Amino acid sequence: EFAGKSIIGVATAATAMVAVFSAQMEKMYYASQRIGATVGSIEALKYGASQIGISGERMQGALEGMAQAIRSNPGLIGIFDAFHIKTKGRTPVDAFHDLLVQLKSFPIAYAERVLSMFGMSPEMSFMLLKNLDKLDVAKEHQLAAAKAMGVDLDKAAVLGNEMSQEWSDTAMQMDLVKTKLIMDIIPYAKAFNGIVQDVVQGWALILNSIEKIGLYKTGVQVFNGVRKGIGEVILDAMGIGHSDGTK
Repeated sequence: EFAGKSIIGVATAATAMVAVFSAQMEKMYYASQRIGATVGSIEALKYGASQIGISGERMQGALEGMAQAIRSNPGLIGIFDAFHIKTKGRTPVDAFHDLLVQLKSFPIAYAERVLSMFGMSPEMSFMLLKNLDKLDVAKEHQLAAAKAMGVDLDKAAVLGNEMSQEWSDTAMQMDLVKTKLIMDIIPYAKAFNGIVQDVVQGWALILNSIEKIGLYKTGVQVFNGVRKGIGEVILDAMGIGHSDGTK
């Protein structure tokens, strides 16, 4: 029994781990498309950024902002050309890295203005330019570690996306089954609700009738009392004894 529970516990934990992994890799799969770079290079840059005081999430957001800026304004490619940076056949991430290298030798105010055209905040621009060497060392360390472990993050993103979509499909079908079940139950639920309403209304009529009977009896008693009182007053006025023989 203990072994059985242990196996179930391990299987549950493994399933949860796969679910979390798939969700994360699915996000990176589509982020890679938006940025125009491999998942491996993005993750390496995110790790490098985390070593210089910039969270990986912020770094990814900056990369997506940069890619969006270039798509919305292709003229920004001219900035790379002005610094003699090749863009054709290269990912935006690689070209942007070369731009950072070039801007390191310029006054920070000028560099920040250039980077702002790509949606980069002054704070992030400053941190990247000031700590670019340290970021590069950390980035290469992450790439080397992934290679040594045989981890292909781009393949992992594909697998994670596939798994996530399979689970999404299963969830969709389960929702449809639930909807069909509820639709089948509704007619019986309505019939049962009708019976309940009939019972409630029946009891309401019974209680109402009881209440009316009680009010009727009370009214009769009051009328008889009033009538008896008036009669006795009249008899007293006439000097005739009461109906019970008294005077």
